[in-house]
Amino acid sequence: MLTLRGFKEEYNMHRLTQDDKKRRYYCGFTLIEMLTVFVVIGILAAIAIPSFSVWLPKYRLKRAVNDLHANLQLAKLTAIKENRTCSVSYSTSPDQYTVSIINKTVNLDHYGSPGEIRFCNNPQTGGAPPPHPTINFNSRGIISSGVTAAVTAKYAYLTNNKNSAYFRVGATTAGVVRTNRWSGSNWE
Repeated sequence: MLTLRGFKEEYNMHRLTQDDKKRRYYCGFTLIEMLTVFVVIGILAAIAIPSFSVWLPKYRLKRAVNDLHANLQLAKLTAIKENRTCSVSYSTSPDQYTVSIINKTVNLDHYGSPGEIRFCNNPQTGGAPPPHPTINFNSRGIISSGVTAAVTAKYAYLTNNKNSAYFRVGATTAGVVRTNRWSGSNWE
């Protein structure tokens, strides 16, 4: 026999299942909402990917240039600290440079796909890459041996495979490490 208390419990159970059904019906996203989100993401990706592909080679070149600058500074400071000559030697086959004393070799292929970042000719004069295959810092941190009065600095020239930018990184005879960007008519 069904009592009033049993009736109320059965009614409440029935009501809970009805509410649960409504909640299930209204939870989540509709197909139209999901498609709208995917279309917006697709449009944003279509806009962003071309600009990203233009930006990436320039970024990799700048990273290689900054690392070369830092390694020239490291060579200079190591020469002073160790009280002996430290040299940075460039090679174009493959494009790499080596810092003596610490035996550090940096291959430019590590900055992207092979051949993406490379040593190049001086865009101003068309000189052979690199014009000075070795930079020697003496124990006082200045460039030593092989520098004549006509040469005021030794530079390595870098570009990417799109030739979208040119940089030179090197040291003056006083040992000042410099990085310059080619503007099309002069070094800045």
